[in-house]
Amino acid sequence: MKIEYVPAGKVLDAFYYDDSFVSGIRGPIGSGKSTAAAFRPFRHLLQSEPDRQGQRRARWAIIRNTYPELKTTTIKTWHQWF
Repeated sequence: MKIEYVPAGKVLDAFYYDDSFVSGIRGPIGSGKSTAAAFRPFRHLLQSEPDRQGQRRARWAIIRNTYPELKTTTIKTWHQWF
């Protein structure tokens, strides 16, 4: 299976390729923020070196204002793509 993601616009592109330890993004509903937030850690994971067992390990946190917001946006998007 091949998944290809291209950020839609300058703001999403800057967020997606940002390597800062902490970053955030905001914008209008339907602008692709949740999709960019899902693919960003995936991009970093693919860039990491595998350990001795051949596994790539990472820890991430994606934070929303409330749990219902997290569940209906970011988690829904994650399940849609991955």
